[in-house]
Amino acid sequence: MGSRIARNGPSSYWECLVIKGIVRSSWGAYHRVMAKNTIGPAPFPPVVTIDTDAPLTVADLKTAFDQRDGGVSICVRYASGHEKRGGYFFHIRPLANGQELYSLFDFEKRHLVDVEFDALLRFINHSTGRVFDQATFDLCATELNFLTDD
Repeated sequence: MGSRIARNGPSSYWECLVIKGIVRSSWGAYHRVMAKNTIGPAPFPPVVTIDTDAPLTVADLKTAFDQRDGGVSICVRYASGHEKRGGYFFHIRPLANGQELYSLFDFEKRHLVDVEFDALLRFINHSTGRVFDQATFDLCATELNFLTDD
């Protein structure tokens, strides 16, 4: 009778994804193919991981800064999940001039923007989907989304 996929085309949405390599079939079950880490090491190692379902607080962020001198790479993850799961990464360094300004960097340690502490906390909570913040939305829509990988 032959393969239904070969003769009549895919019989389901999942079979389409298998054919395109988005998911793979194994023992009759479909499994997602997870992306591999190809972005390199964090700019301010080692990464400080914060596992929480709640919005980050001032104390959470200050504790992360207290663990590192000169800058911190933070991974914010939801509280449950696999031990090696990913999360939302933030690479932050306080400005050395004594102001309450913090610089955000990408994985290549390129400077993105400087923000005050309260704006940084709102940025992290907005970016991780915990609390919507209009000012952060506007910053992303007007500045950060237009940055290039030059």
